[in-house]
Amino acid sequence: MAQHSADPEPALALLNQAADFDPTNERVYRRIIKLQRAVGCDDAAHRTLALLTHRLADIDERPEPAATALLHDAAQTTFAR
Repeated sequence: MAQHSADPEPALALLNQAADFDPTNERVYRRIIKLQRAVGCDDAAHRTLALLTHRLADIDERPEPAATALLHDAAQTTFAR
């Protein structure tokens, strides 16, 4: 699977296509955020969560705590260093 490749771009491209196809599928966004964090793109991960939040707001929903925890965990890791 492309996600295990040394180059994360193909996996990110596929996941972003999936998010465009199903813009409120939170599981897809969580996978994007995890991959972005794994390659050190924390700013992109924050933008992805903001996009998810915006898209869910269109249907009067909010991200689940699991999605926001992905970024909270990143902040804890950063401060612990």
